[in-house]
Amino acid sequence: MKPTREQLISLAKKSLENARALIEEAELLFNKERWARTVFLCHTAGEEFGKSIQCFTAVMDQARGVLDFVKFRKRFLNHRAKTTTIRFFEAMVTPDQDDHFIDEVQGLDQEVSALTAGRNATLYSDMFSDGTVFAPNDLIPEKMASDALHWAKGRLAMADVLIRPMVEGKILEVSDDELKKKYDEFMATMKDLEKREALRKKLAAE
Repeated sequence: MKPTREQLISLAKKSLENARALIEEAELLFNKERWARTVFLCHTAGEEFGKSIQCFTAVMDQARGVLDFVKFRKRFLNHRAKTTTIRFFEAMVTPDQDDHFIDEVQGLDQEVSALTAGRNATLYSDMFSDGTVFAPNDLIPEKMASDALHWAKGRLAMADVLIRPMVEGKILEVSDDELKKKYDEFMATMKDLEKREALRKKLAAE
């Protein structure tokens, strides 16, 4: 069954709500010195942010008549794809004096690979190739958990300012033609260095 626009918007909202709950639970675990699980929940919250953006994009694709629901669903369930989505969005809205946006995007593949590989280490006991046996908390120190929680809270603040208004406001309630126009304007902006940097600074200021 292909989702309606209303269902996609609702799913985006639910993903944001779940991200917030995961971060709240991560803080509880941090206070109990459960470093590895704190990192896991913060990473999972990042995926939920990614899902909300995927849903927003799907609404735009649906209006343009190019939504491939099978591909959307596959990406929606893929840890790597969800992590890539939120990191791309962060790269897009972070101002950079030298406009390294393209370099950042090109470097995401390696970064996301490391993030998703580390995700498993926060959950499972295992053994290194040299025979060393470990549990998650043997690998994840307090500093890493603290940094993960700080990062997750920063993402939540960003989502409240930049993502939530998109999925809870009127921007997605316009006609298909209006959404197509907004999409074309956005893509034109991202292809123009000066306009792209101006947009990123504007978003960061908000």
